[in-house]
Amino acid sequence: MIRLSIYIIICIMLTSLTIVGSMKIANPKTIDVPANALIMQDRAPDPQDVLPIVDYSPASSATSKDDTASTNVRQMRSLKYEKTVYPIREYEGDISPLPSITHWDRDVSPLPSDKSNIIVIGKILESRAFLTTDRSNVYSEFTFQLNEIIKNGNDFPIKVEDIIAITRSGGAIRFASGKVQEYRIHNQQMPAKGSTYLMFLRGDTIDNMSIITGYELREGKVHPLDTSQQFRTYAGAGVNQIDFLNAVQDSVKGGK
Repeated sequence: MIRLSIYIIICIMLTSLTIVGSMKIANPKTIDVPANALIMQDRAPDPQDVLPIVDYSPASSATSKDDTASTNVRQMRSLKYEKTVYPIREYEGDISPLPSITHWDRDVSPLPSDKSNIIVIGKILESRAFLTTDRSNVYSEFTFQLNEIIKNGNDFPIKVEDIIAITRSGGAIRFASGKVQEYRIHNQQMPAKGSTYLMFLRGDTIDNMSIITGYELREGKVHPLDTSQQFRTYAGAGVNQIDFLNAVQDSVKGGK
């Protein structure tokens, strides 16, 4: 009888805990968490994937005094990345924006020669982040020195050793409080300063080139810039740089 009473008491206690737990889940504390936000989690950062940072404050402008691009060029680059779905704002505490899922890679092959206006090998010299002119988004700009030109389908006025600017959506914003928020596109990463890449670029003018995808060329091996499944075709110890470059040349000739 005593055992039965103890068993009944334990069951009542467990039931009460379950109900209380359910109530806590169903009625959490009110917290201002945007739909595109997450709670920061500890994770090992990729040392190659560093986001350029731009300062944000009510009095700041989208450009800075040391911006070398002309006003027209800066506006042209900015227009490509303007958006209003999730306006930039500082989130509370450890809340940070989720990477945006744009399905950008849905129709992008491992070697997207057909979607590229130019395909070039070069070195990243500098990187900077910019707010769009309407202050709705952030994008990163990379100073890229050309070492080799593999495709120049539009006959842009470029040659080896030229330095061009290439851009990609995303970057980090530092608010007046000192908090830095990262804005990313899902499955995209940023090229690292000082590294050499083969880049697939798209744009209507040489001053408005954006990165479709790319591959870092390091110590005779190939390292995809982006993390979507298809780009792993040319990743790993079994892929050497010579075979990869031959495959790129073949894709250009075949229009693949």
